[in-house]
Amino acid sequence: MTAFRSLAVVFHLAIFSASCTARSVDALVGEYALKPEGRAEVKISRDGDQFVASVRQGSGWSRPESLVVCTEADYAQLFGPEWKQIEPVGLRATNGPFGILRVKKGATAHGRTFETGYFLFALGGGDVYKL
Repeated sequence: MTAFRSLAVVFHLAIFSASCTARSVDALVGEYALKPEGRAEVKISRDGDQFVASVRQGSGWSRPESLVVCTEADYAQLFGPEWKQIEPVGLRATNGPFGILRVKKGATAHGRTFETGYFLFALGGGDVYKL
């Protein structure tokens, strides 16, 4: 009976962890500007159970690109061994260097202090402002 209870606890924790990650990533849905009160340059949305990103192109938006939830390995690659202190939750492109993260505002990792609580990476990276 004890082994069964232990297995049940592990199962419930796994379900709880997965649902918390999904809810946390849902908070990334929205539009982002490169400066305070700026024009939306990146849009994160849902298409069913899939997250997608579009980038401003003139007066319109690019074709949506599929996103997946970032892994611990993604965070370690971006921010080194200090990644846990910024408490990241993010989405990244399935093809190519693009992603958006919610991070602990004011935290520092890899020599960068996160001022806005959101971080966009493409070929470079920087703070963005959620509108």
